[in-house]
Amino acid sequence: MPEKLGPDSTTIVIGDPDAKVYVHLYEDPRCPYCKEYHAVLYRNQPAESTDGFTDERLLELASKVDGLRGEEFDAAIATMKYKDFVEASQKAYEMAGTSSSGRAGPGTPTVDVNGTRVPPEDSAVLYTKTVFATMLTNYSLLPREP
Repeated sequence: MPEKLGPDSTTIVIGDPDAKVYVHLYEDPRCPYCKEYHAVLYRNQPAESTDGFTDERLLELASKVDGLRGEEFDAAIATMKYKDFVEASQKAYEMAGTSSSGRAGPGTPTVDVNGTRVPPEDSAVLYTKTVFATMLTNYSLLPREP
């Protein structure tokens, strides 16, 4: 499936941007529930209370993924090529609402379907394909918000 950045330059759009149903997923590599999504980074993530990966740790972990390390990847880490994207993403996340703990951002994982936030107590639907598909069908009946 093709992917591209959305108009806000922080949202990664996958699939048809004009689809009847769209899902906006907020996830964080330090969120314990998001670990199920991304193998290498999540298996080796730092504690949620830290600032994240050091450059050295990112390069070390990248060495565990065949074909990832190389001049281009190493240069992107050294020059912080995606720093603006990461900072803009963090700002967009913080503007997306407040978590139940009162912190900026909706909390992770959080899912919006057609502009309607799935309640945190229902976030387990993300992990069960058939339940998630049923939820998407139900939410597809809602009008799509911009």
